[in-house]
Amino acid sequence: MPLPMRLYSATCHLTSSWRVYVIRHLVLREIRQLLVPAVSLAEQRRIVSELDAAERQHQSLVARMRHSQGIVMAITDCVFTSVFDDSWPVG
Repeated sequence: MPLPMRLYSATCHLTSSWRVYVIRHLVLREIRQLLVPAVSLAEQRRIVSELDAAERQHQSLVARMRHSQGIVMAITDCVFTSVFDDSWPVG
């Protein structure tokens, strides 16, 4: 697909299924002519819902990771304390 004439100074990069245009020396007149696709309000709400769910999952995973790190630190502390403690039974 050829580039529109107003993007004559642009280069096109394909990133997976996305087409990205890099425009050098962009002027305000060209910015005003750019077309931005409108997404329906229902689609926006669906996207926000998915992002909210992903954020909740992320927060849950972070909490579990921090809990696990606390357990590992407690075990490590116990092991090192018992190894270097003089009162530890030696056999």
